[in-house]
Amino acid sequence: MRQGLTILGLVALIGGSLGALILAVPRTEDGFDWLGQMVEGGWMAWSFPVALFFWAIGSLLVLMTVLAVARPEVPRVGILRIETTRG
Repeated sequence: MRQGLTILGLVALIGGSLGALILAVPRTEDGFDWLGQMVEGGWMAWSFPVALFFWAIGSLLVLMTVLAVARPEVPRVGILRIETTRG
């Protein structure tokens, strides 16, 4: 039960951060400006595709960390006879 609540909380956190990212997209009279600069006058041109790319990397790192804690890695011997793990 505790693991299910942890996963549910993680999904809510990642989904909420994506929702906040979408809400930060600049708008024009015609609708969303998906390629417009999200932070005016910032040191980096943060457009939605750039922010989405970094969001995806961060979300995958969080997911892999949770999977590593939930299912510990077991060393295995591969084709080259080298002991490796998932990470």
